Amino acid sequence: MDTAKLYVELYGWYYMPITVHKVLIHGSKMVSEAILPIGMLSEEAQEAMNKEYRNCRLFHSRKNSRISTNEDDKQTLYEDEDEDEDEDEDEDGDDLKIADLIF
Repeated sequence: MDTAKLYVELYGWYYMPITVHKVLIHGSKMVSEAILPIGMLSEEAQEAMNKEYRNCRLFHSRKNSRISTNEDDKQTLYEDEDEDEDEDEDEDGDDLKIADLIF
């Protein structure tokens, strides 16, 4: 809200575009009430997931019907997610903490 006030003080003579108004006035509320972290909503994260999905669909699924293709895609993506979770555990089966990664 401070940034919006500063904008009005410095550029009161200039019309505030609607998109700038939305970001300055309502942006903090959207960020604080978001279910997912903002980084997960970025276009970069979506593009990475599209590449993962495409790879899964092309190389790890049956192509005899849409149903079997979707089942294989879902199963492969779940397996990849499980592998990522397994990498987060150390030899004792304990979850790694940030403090464990700091030297």
